[in-house]
Amino acid sequence: ALLAAAVVGVVVTADPPAVDRAEAIGSKIRCPVCQGEAIADSPSGLAQDMMDLV
Repeated sequence: ALLAAAVVGVVVTADPPAVDRAEAIGSKIRCPVCQGEAIADSPSGLAQDMMDLV
């Protein structure tokens, strides 16, 4: 999973429209830890891991 996150991070940082798209997707997915908060905005480790996958 760490390798996948690293690869996604490289792809996302290399393509600004992909960053915008990832943020838009992350703002629509709700964090399973923080009630009603998007994974893009959540400080929880799980949400950050999920955002890395997006």
